[in-house]
Amino acid sequence: MKTARRLAAVNVVVSVAAAAALLIAVNVVGDLAAVRRSYRWNVETLARYGLSPTAKRVLDEIGQKIILTSIYTSADPKKKPEDYLPRVRDLLNEMGEYGRDVTVINVTTDRQKAEVLSRLRRRLDAKAQDQGEAIKAFQSLANRQIPQYDQIIGRWKAYPAKGWLGGFGLAKAVENALTANKEDLRSAAADVRAQLAGSALPNYPRMTETVTEALENVRGRLEGIRRSLREIGTIPEKANQAKPQLSKALAAATAAAEKVAAAAGKVGAPEPADPPAVLNKIAAASTELANAAADAQAALEKFSADCGEGQYLPYARAWVVDMVPLPARCQGLAGAARRLTEQALGVRETVKVEVQKTFIVEQIRPVMPALEAEAKKIEAGLARLLAELGEPDQGTKDILETARKDEYLQAQSEPVGQLLERLAGLDKLESQDELPDQIKQENIVLVEVGEKAGVVSMDDVWPLASRRDWEMGLFGEEEERRVFNGDMAISSKLLSLALPPLGEVVLTFFEDIPPYMVQGRPAIAGQIPSIWLGALRERLEKADLKVTEWNLAREDEPPKAEKGRKQVLLVLPPPEPMPMPPMGGQELPQWNDQQVEKIRKAIDAGANAVFLARYLRPTRWGMTESPQYGLAEYLKTDWGLEVKTDLRVVQALADELNPGTCKLPVVRWWYMPLSTFTKHPVGEPLRARRLYWADACPILKAKDSHPGVTVEDILVVPKGSATCWAASNAQQLERQMWLGEGSGIVPASAQGDLAPPLALAVEARKTIGERTARIIVLGVGYSFIDQFLTPRVPRFEADETMESDPPPTGNVDLIINSAYHLVGQGDFIGAGPAIVQPIRIIDPGMMAVVKIGFGLIWPLLVLVVGVIIMVVRTQ
Repeated sequence: MKTARRLAAVNVVVSVAAAAALLIAVNVVGDLAAVRRSYRWNVETLARYGLSPTAKRVLDEIGQKIILTSIYTSADPKKKPEDYLPRVRDLLNEMGEYGRDVTVINVTTDRQKAEVLSRLRRRLDAKAQDQGEAIKAFQSLANRQIPQYDQIIGRWKAYPAKGWLGGFGLAKAVENALTANKEDLRSAAADVRAQLAGSALPNYPRMTETVTEALENVRGRLEGIRRSLREIGTIPEKANQAKPQLSKALAAATAAAEKVAAAAGKVGAPEPADPPAVLNKIAAASTELANAAADAQAALEKFSADCGEGQYLPYARAWVVDMVPLPARCQGLAGAARRLTEQALGVRETVKVEVQKTFIVEQIRPVMPALEAEAKKIEAGLARLLAELGEPDQGTKDILETARKDEYLQAQSEPVGQLLERLAGLDKLESQDELPDQIKQENIVLVEVGEKAGVVSMDDVWPLASRRDWEMGLFGEEEERRVFNGDMAISSKLLSLALPPLGEVVLTFFEDIPPYMVQGRPAIAGQIPSIWLGALRERLEKADLKVTEWNLAREDEPPKAEKGRKQVLLVLPPPEPMPMPPMGGQELPQWNDQQVEKIRKAIDAGANAVFLARYLRPTRWGMTESPQYGLAEYLKTDWGLEVKTDLRVVQALADELNPGTCKLPVVRWWYMPLSTFTKHPVGEPLRARRLYWADACPILKAKDSHPGVTVEDILVVPKGSATCWAASNAQQLERQMWLGEGSGIVPASAQGDLAPPLALAVEARKTIGERTARIIVLGVGYSFIDQFLTPRVPRFEADETMESDPPPTGNVDLIINSAYHLVGQGDFIGAGPAIVQPIRIIDPGMMAVVKIGFGLIWPLLVLVVGVIIMVVRTQ
């Protein structure tokens, strides 16, 4: 017995020693022989995790020093650092262990964050020395000129209200302009001072823009004041020169009015003996008056135009007589004279003599005093105008003489112009306009590569998780679930900061937008205009892809790619054909087979392509059918793909009150959550991401055989999705939804509907010459426009309160991955978050099987085996 116990003890000791020796040996080998390998065992998912091949390649390609800083200090209960920081820290540590020149810093306190900001600030200050000096020069200029403006404004406030310039309203206008200049300088100086004195990073590009805008406004007003004073200073001389001609013209009008009155006779005088002769005299004199008044009007308008192109005299006090400008009074006088001529001639020809007498006595003579008085009033107004304009007061003369020499406000204008020239010559600080704002976000990773720096936000590192299968029918979710996407997000940021463009995305479209001033000319563009893709362009450029344009309406070939850089066409839906030319018969550019041939030729020459498609809504009034997709025939005949742009993919909810039917929720109609990607390299990294789509259309494989074309799905609505289908009656369903009748709908019941499986994104490839040509067709093209990518996504919580998720900017990753794949840079497609299958509730049927199997059958088997072993041992 003692020997057996000793033997057992020795076995235990040897086993423990062997295990310890093995543990030590493995750790030593790992430290010495595998410094650049970092493998760990994730017991949660029972799978090894570590850096993705993409992250390793990015780190290998970068030959500069890298600093990765995690700043997770949020106090938001939904963003607690203890929930999100450990996984981020693990990833950064793995990057630090893998990369030779990678430094990892973990910031968890405000003091540590302040130290990081201080280091960044010193770097920004060093890189923006010229900008900093220019901003200091502006502060100095503002400190000098603001008191100067106070003095100048004070002098203009003291300018007499009835002074010469006051007669044009110019004195108050100058005072207001100078006050605006002072306020612009003060506001910009305060903004700059706040940014430089604050604890956050100074935004030198924004400060430079603020200063430049303020100085341009100041210079514009100063130049306007100086120009106005120079021009208005010429008015006295011009008034004295024009005085003889103007006086002569108005005197002629007055004389003609007196002549008309004399011909008609005075009020109360006897009836004329020869009415026709009197009427002839009245008509002749009235014609003379009309011509004289018209000449006076023309002379006044010419005088006004000569005095600063008509900008000043209309505001002069003496230019207006009894609230009516002098030229308008002359015009009225000429009109009255013409009407009098017409009346006199008309009465002379068509009326009896007795009636003519009565007309002269009762109709013409009573208005003669007013006609004569009007002419004299105009002449007196002109005399007063010329007197005022011709002789300014002495103070005004001094101002105008200084302005004539171009010296007025020169002390303020010249330094402003010099500083603006200095600002215009500054180098543009790349990426520094975003960093100061991004660094203020909560829970970020700061990425520094050499002298460049960028921020990876929490929404990029921890995007919202896709809804689980059994959650798709629920009203909301109890808590916000996120998945870890740090490998892809940080690798993409490193890529954009350190490496040259990996490829070129050619935005391909057919558009003809008329100039703004052209009226009645329709704009020609498809249902995804290129102007709506600003956010997409920005994300593509940040993903290290150069973006260019190819407008098929104006260019026959795409822009030439740089040597060694591959191109991928991003083809937007073409416009509908115009039914008829607009008014005037002008021919407009039309989408036709020639444009299709341009795309075919470019793809045959070596470019791959991504085609954006969407459900095409009827665009013209009264239409019920969707317009034809202009590339449908090409994709069908050349690639074997049938893009059903007349069908809209609809995702509904099960109607609990009517089993077997669905109801249409408004939010899901516009934001359809779907992340059921296949294992295709473009879509697999996105499988755990929560992505939203709008106006999606299905893509089918054409029934006709297309030998040599291989089609592979990327994003699908899987078979068995009972509440998702492609609807042929989308307009009717939308109308029902808005009218509150969106329940009790039977999925895929209308004629032309398609039930799952449905492909929303596919790749097709075939051999052209000696190469494999590839295209990707995305039936979710509408999901990449600015109006969809930039607003937050509304969401209802389980208690029916309205919340919102971050904007669906992750959609762009589908195009980015497609571009990487098609330009041969698939190794740079991020790994994406892993799908961790949570433990689900076992349904009652399966639970009964488990209870019987493991609660009854398994214990009985163990008991039977034990009995058998016992019987064998006893024998």
